[in-house]
Amino acid sequence: MQTNQETSKWFSAASLLVASLAGVAVFLPFSANTSAWNAVTLRVPGDQGNWWHLLAGAPFLLAFVMVWLSARSLLSIAPSTAERRILWSLTAISVCATLLVEAPVLFRMGNLAQMGLRRQLTIVVPGLVALAICSAILISRHKTIPASGAVLLGLSGAYLVNAAFCLGMYAPYAPQSGWYLTMALVWLIALQVLWIFFNSYRAQGA
Repeated sequence: MQTNQETSKWFSAASLLVASLAGVAVFLPFSANTSAWNAVTLRVPGDQGNWWHLLAGAPFLLAFVMVWLSARSLLSIAPSTAERRILWSLTAISVCATLLVEAPVLFRMGNLAQMGLRRQLTIVVPGLVALAICSAILISRHKTIPASGAVLLGLSGAYLVNAAFCLGMYAPYAPQSGWYLTMALVWLIALQVLWIFFNSYRAQGA
């Protein structure tokens, strides 16, 4: 039977693989031959790069933070207090960026004025639900989740809310390889969240 330490190592290795794939997705075309990296660097076709694209693409860069955190967890190196504060700050900034990106959709601003309610809900609700679930787990199980796991859970919530929004937003616009990889990553990261949640009960009973 595997020990808790061995199981944790396997989880850290799996998390590192998922985070690495998310890092690759940053540079793959999401839609209209535009990647998250193109959005962050304002290189959008038709010279349409603006603050909206920047804020939509930036949270995908959390993948590299998750690579760093997962690699450290694999080596059994817990983040220091200062490092955790930085990571939580990045998480909060990312969530705020996504909420700003969602504002035009929520209020049907500009060329989104004719958006139907069903499409509006499809774009916004899944990510917000994922964020709410991650937040609820953090609040209810914080005493039994290790520091690295808690930070990974927060980063996962921030990544999921933005990824789900972008997946819904660009689904009708000829999605490309980055879109499909991100779709797969959303489900893999959701499984990670569930593992952290159920593992917190095992840690409580140990």
